[in-house]
Amino acid sequence: MSAVIALSRAFIYQPKRVWTSYLQILEKKPVQTKISTSIAAAFLGDTIAQRLSKRKEDVKWRPDWGRTARLCAFNGAMGLFGHYYYAILDKTVVIGTAKSAVTVLAKVGIDQFIFAPVCTMLFYLFKVSTEGRPSEFIGEMQAKYVPTLVAGWKLWPAAHVVNFLFIPNQHRILYTNIISVAGTYILSMAASGDHTAQKKDSKKKKTKKSERILEADGPNEVLFDGVTVKID
Repeated sequence: MSAVIALSRAFIYQPKRVWTSYLQILEKKPVQTKISTSIAAAFLGDTIAQRLSKRKEDVKWRPDWGRTARLCAFNGAMGLFGHYYYAILDKTVVIGTAKSAVTVLAKVGIDQFIFAPVCTMLFYLFKVSTEGRPSEFIGEMQAKYVPTLVAGWKLWPAAHVVNFLFIPNQHRILYTNIISVAGTYILSMAASGDHTAQKKDSKKKKTKKSERILEADGPNEVLFDGVTVKID
């Protein structure tokens, strides 16, 4: 019985201690903490995405750590930018009251129709540049830009209504990073077909495969270089 009680206390008090420690670190080093949680979210999300996109015939499948590192670097930069972005958004976009429906919808609109399109463009520019193929940026955008935005719109508008309505400013990066494990899954699947991981098949891939979009059998699926992005 004592063991059961001890285990129960551990489940109750340990998360509280972790949360308390997080709050202390967040207060002392807010920017560094938000960058760190952004990197952790990207790492987890892309690792899951790569594992789920593994084909059954890939017996010797191994994670593409280069792709994961690139996503971690990009998401870390977004964590830094997000720290200031949310502060400015909360300060400047107030229509009536900070929690009014109009204010919340205005913030969601700015985020999804200005911030998200710009960040998606920067992501693909970063992606092709770090893969050593910057000349393919236009083709990458033509093939993947709109489907990636549409995929994100399946998730983020509703998530940001909750974000701007209920989440305190200092916790918004943590909240979005928790949600972004799913979002990073979408983004990393859209980023599949990294050429650095597939140099052996480079001759075969010099067709316009990396620049085309194929419709899958399901109405809510888009294929990027043979990897299905589920956007339902």
